[in-house]
Amino acid sequence: MSAKVVENYSLLEVIGSGQYGKVYKAVNIKNNSLVAVKVVKIEKFKEVPKLEEFTMNEIQTLARINNPHVVKFIEMLKSSRNYYFVYEYCNGSTLEAIIQEQGVQTEKEALYYFRQLVQAFQSLVSENIMHRDLKPSNIMLHNGQIKLGDFGFCKALNTAQDLSTTMVGSPIYMAPEILKGQEYTIKADIWSLGCVLYELLYGICPFEEKTMAQLMLAVEEREIQFLDNVNVVSQTTKDLLLKMLTKDYNKRINWKELFERELTYAERIKNTEQQPNQIQQELSLNSQRNKESKAFKYLLMERNKIFYLYKVVEEVLELSKDERDEQRESQSVYCGYLLMKYICYLIEMIRMNLVEKFNVSAFPHLAKKQELQNDITKTFEYKSFCTLIQKEVETARKMFKHYQEEADKFFKSQTNGQHIYQGTEFAHFENELQRELSTSEISITFMKKLVLKYCEDMKSQFLQQFLDKNPQSGSKQLLHIEKTLESLILDEFFENCMDIQQIDLEQQNYFAILNKYTKADLLQVITNKMDYIRHKLYK
Repeated sequence: MSAKVVENYSLLEVIGSGQYGKVYKAVNIKNNSLVAVKVVKIEKFKEVPKLEEFTMNEIQTLARINNPHVVKFIEMLKSSRNYYFVYEYCNGSTLEAIIQEQGVQTEKEALYYFRQLVQAFQSLVSENIMHRDLKPSNIMLHNGQIKLGDFGFCKALNTAQDLSTTMVGSPIYMAPEILKGQEYTIKADIWSLGCVLYELLYGICPFEEKTMAQLMLAVEEREIQFLDNVNVVSQTTKDLLLKMLTKDYNKRINWKELFERELTYAERIKNTEQQPNQIQQELSLNSQRNKESKAFKYLLMERNKIFYLYKVVEEVLELSKDERDEQRESQSVYCGYLLMKYICYLIEMIRMNLVEKFNVSAFPHLAKKQELQNDITKTFEYKSFCTLIQKEVETARKMFKHYQEEADKFFKSQTNGQHIYQGTEFAHFENELQRELSTSEISITFMKKLVLKYCEDMKSQFLQQFLDKNPQSGSKQLLHIEKTLESLILDEFFENCMDIQQIDLEQQNYFAILNKYTKADLLQVITNKMDYIRHKLYK
């Protein structure tokens, strides 16, 4: 019987099966590389609502992690009947199989595996991700090296101090605080990691009972026992186990201490440097997952607006800091504060249109595109996309928080109850500004007018540098003004200047062309665009 072919992959043989589907060894027929393909019937997602959540958890988490000891997610494919999840192929067995077949490991062998797991967790902890199901059956080997997998129960936290309450995982590897139904932190995985090391050394978990009640009682009342008749283990490793298997999580060793104890400086630096930018990496995930879908290309272009706005605010922060460091008196710093408010508003509107009230009418400039249909909201891909958008908006909010605090301080120090625009070309905005700030919300039109003033002020302030023959003088500010002006006509800009076929924002041809402009040409483009936007705002 010939092998089944799904797009670029030829499915060879079943290498695993579970509750929801089978895992195949497969070959990429384009480059002859081996992969693992998990096949799940579409009906399973309808029968088991939680399966969708677990699957999204896994693929979105693995897309963020770039670590040699974590299994890589490659892409997701779909047919009329199945989803196909493509992963890095591991040619070895699981740690569970090694323990069953070989028995207890020597201390040297156990620590060899353990330290690779610690390296894997360095990437997870840097992203505030709890695995929540660490056990030998979820730890694979490839060419003798550890590969941590099965991230279905994982959870991303806002900070390492955040708490969770959901009881998930395998009971004999669960931290005591989870077993008791208490809130727990990212340190819960340290207990599970200690259980894995203990099992490698002694062949069993520290606490194993037949019922949950017996297990909870054992964990509560018994102390850790070191089975010297089973294996010879150094006191140093026993001390490490005691620190990791401390029942009170407040007294348990933390991740920073564990990394410093078990990893070399070079290993610590290497694994943290490999972390990609979250927004960029998750964009790459979507690029792969939806590369054949026109509808999702349109949605990704909407999502790219968030990334574009985030970059504009990032530049505002950088340039405003330069202004303050040089103690220049410029309204552009203050207007930057309102620009940030305006962009936060836009990001929230995009999020609501994409996630909370998706329909074609939410995107008037895309309504004519027949590929964009409302029934897309019923698909697994769209729900996964929404989860991504929610996470990215939260990331953007965190990035804006510090700037908003700094901008608030600047605003208060500059106003001090006085008219900051008195005697300037901004003076006619003064009364309107005071009225707007006294209301709960500043109107979007007023914010746009002030953002335009921000750009005009920047142009006036740096005009001499723009006219300077030195091509580098003022170039950064000119490019920033152009990008900021485009944020005022965002839908129009994306419709006319962004190529729908290129869903990686930073690879858009627009940016390449922009960087080739001379300062004189760019200044003319900016002047014309200011006139166009001013006409739209004041007509």
